[in-house]
Amino acid sequence: MRQLGKVKIRGPLPEIRLDHWQLFLNLGCDLRGYQTVGDPQALGIVTWQVPGQLALFHARRDFTRFTRKTHANPGNPMVVRARASARAIAEQCGWSHYLLKEVDSALLVLFSGHAPGDRLSYSEIRQVDKLGLNVSHTAEVVDELGLLDDDRPDTFSD
Repeated sequence: MRQLGKVKIRGPLPEIRLDHWQLFLNLGCDLRGYQTVGDPQALGIVTWQVPGQLALFHARRDFTRFTRKTHANPGNPMVVRARASARAIAEQCGWSHYLLKEVDSALLVLFSGHAPGDRLSYSEIRQVDKLGLNVSHTAEVVDELGLLDDDRPDTFSD
């Protein structure tokens, strides 16, 4: 270290590695802030939270902006489990294949970003109606999975 007047000039700064920092640094952008292009799984982007990582605050999810090309994650274990449950209920209740396809699309919308331990409220499921999908049968499947938080007002309350 040498001194020039009152300013101290140090040697070169050490290189800082950012690859070991938390996941929020790489959510679809490279280090310069440019949007990355390609398959999210190929890029290593996780679409649900790491188990044990708590949310900073509770925000209601907006499923009306869902696009299959960018948001769909059919490999999510919860999507696979929900689709299997929907097929079993459809077989028991005699749903048409059109209704099953509609419920299957709604389950993909709802569970693509699902983290382990998350629950869905009925008011969140109602948003798939704006996408043209069936709400009541989708809620039936989510209730069968034990993940429905029914926040509808009680009709017979005092």
